[in-house]
Amino acid sequence: MDGGYQYARGEYATPNAVLFPDGVSRFEHQVADLGLIPGIWTAPFEVSERSWVFEHDPDWLVHNAQGAPIHLGLVAEGKDQLYAIDPTHPDAQAYLRKTYTTLTPEWGIRYLNMNFMEDSAVEGYYHVPGTTALEAQRIGLKTIRDPVGEHVLLDKDGSELRNPVGIVDEARASIALTVVSGGMYEIGDDLPTLGEDADRLALVEQPDLLDIARLGRSSTPIDLMSYAAADHQPSIFLLHEDARQSILTVFNWTEETRERKLSREELGLDPHGDYTIQEILTTGEAQKKLGTIFDFNQPAHSARM
Repeated sequence: MDGGYQYARGEYATPNAVLFPDGVSRFEHQVADLGLIPGIWTAPFEVSERSWVFEHDPDWLVHNAQGAPIHLGLVAEGKDQLYAIDPTHPDAQAYLRKTYTTLTPEWGIRYLNMNFMEDSAVEGYYHVPGTTALEAQRIGLKTIRDPVGEHVLLDKDGSELRNPVGIVDEARASIALTVVSGGMYEIGDDLPTLGEDADRLALVEQPDLLDIARLGRSSTPIDLMSYAAADHQPSIFLLHEDARQSILTVFNWTEETRERKLSREELGLDPHGDYTIQEILTTGEAQKKLGTIFDFNQPAHSARM
C-alpha cells in the first residue's frame, strides 16, 4: 500500500481518518487472511510540519548551525514542509521503534518499503556530535530493523546504494541489478570509516563488479518468457563478456528457498568446455568446476553473481 494511508509524513502509525475511519490494522489483517503478504510504504526519516514530532518535539530533528530544523522540501501540493528526523536522538529512536512495531506486530505488516532516504540523509547538527548523514541513516535503519525482527522484509528504496548493506534485505539485490543493467556503480559509505568494516570494504573493492560496471553492457534475462510461476518474474540474467568469461546473476524474489538447475545449453556455453565457477558477491569461496548442470539452492530474498 503506497503513501496516503498515513496522517502525515513521519506519522505512519496514525491513519488518515478520512480514508480509514476504522484504522489500517483491520484492513491489513483482511489482506493477510486472503493469503497475501501485507506491505506498506514509508519514508522513515522524513517528518512533515503536520506531524506530531514537528509540533511537539522539534528538537528531535536535524538542525543547521543556527539551530533551525533543516528544510528538505514540500509535499501535499506544496502545502506541507518536510524535515529530517535525527536518528541519533534517544527519544527519536524510541519514536521510530514505536512506529514500526505498530506497523509490524500490531498491523501485521511483513514488507516495509522505505523511501526517500537520500532526501533525509542531510549533513547537519545531530544529537550525537560529529555524526555524518550516512552514519545517522545506518543508526536509524538499525533502530528499525532490531525491533521489527528478521521475519519482516525491509526494502530500501531511494537511498545511497551501499549504505543499507547488512541491515535491509534488498541492498545486495539492488547492487546486482545496477551492475547487470549496465548502470553506474556507486557507494554511499562514510569514506574515512569505510576501512573499519572489512566486509563492506570488500564489496566496494570487488574487482569483478567494477569490471562489469566499466564494461557498461546489460545482461539478458534468459527466462524472460519462461520463468517459473513460483518466481513471479524473470530471475536469471546472463552476460557473455567474451568467449572465455560470462557473468550469471540469479535472483530469488520469493519467500522460499528456490532450487535452481541450469544446463550449459541454457547458459549458451560450450557443452565440452572446461569452465570454473567463481562467486562474486561473497568472499572466501573457492572456485569449483562446472559440470553438465549447474544446480544449487538459493535462499529467499537473495542474489548470486
